[in-house]
Amino acid sequence: MGTQNPNQSLLQGAHQTASDKTPAPLSPSSSQVTFDFVKVQPPSILYVDVDDQLVISAASSQASEVVTVNVRLLLPNGRIEDMQFSIRPLSGRQVLKQSFGLAQGYILSVSAVAAVAITRGATFLRIATQRSASGSGNPAQIMFADYVTTQATSAYPNGRVLSSTEGPGLLYGVSQANPAAGADFTVSVPVNARWKVRSLAAQLTTSAVVANRQVVIAVADLTGVKFRGFPLQNIPASQAALISAYPVTPFASVFLTGFTVPLPPDLYLTGAPATSDVISSSTVGKDAADQWGPIRLLVEEWLDNV
Repeated sequence: MGTQNPNQSLLQGAHQTASDKTPAPLSPSSSQVTFDFVKVQPPSILYVDVDDQLVISAASSQASEVVTVNVRLLLPNGRIEDMQFSIRPLSGRQVLKQSFGLAQGYILSVSAVAAVAITRGATFLRIATQRSASGSGNPAQIMFADYVTTQATSAYPNGRVLSSTEGPGLLYGVSQANPAAGADFTVSVPVNARWKVRSLAAQLTTSAVVANRQVVIAVADLTGVKFRGFPLQNIPASQAALISAYPVTPFASVFLTGFTVPLPPDLYLTGAPATSDVISSSTVGKDAADQWGPIRLLVEEWLDNV
């Protein structure tokens, strides 16, 4: 048998046949993958040098917004350099563009985070590279363009290059100051904003002067009226009328102080200076003591032309 007698020497046991208790020989690794550690290609396709700059463009509707941009750069000596830049766009939706110098190397990644905006539609960011041959402020390569928030952001690589009017916008309520007694209200879209008007709610308190009033909601731009929504009901004197305007077929409410006015479905308005859209009331039969207010709109907003 192949089992070694404990009284035998190791030299004698070496000449005996193998048994089922003899361990099997170790087989070589089946992996055919190897790695190079010298002259490895850099993990990036974007090479920059000292003549290149990082161009950051930002616009926001939020007060005190600060966008922080983090850049990781692979230097020629193999060291990874971390760079950080900040930009503070104004809350008036104007575009702020700034350029920052870069070191020579490969850009590995770029990320950004907002300090105030908590949802899409509020702070838009565009990051690109440029050099003198591109012209001042003109991008040589756009890295990403998208909305940024305190939690979610686009990034390079694998980020998206989007228009500021793509995707969901910022849903919020707009309050309009009450006009003077006897006057109608007008709500203007802010410059560099695009609104999708979801609804309008307002109250018209009529005086004791006996007369019926009819409320028309109009949409207009610099060239004239584009839409008029007409009511089905008269508003009598001494009434606190609750006006609701939204995409609906007008109906007579069982609630005596409730009045509906239609708006177009998918009503988009822009604050571009060439059009300057407004939505307003036109009260037929109004008295000098009739008073509008409060006035509220529910809108979805995008930054436009940024």
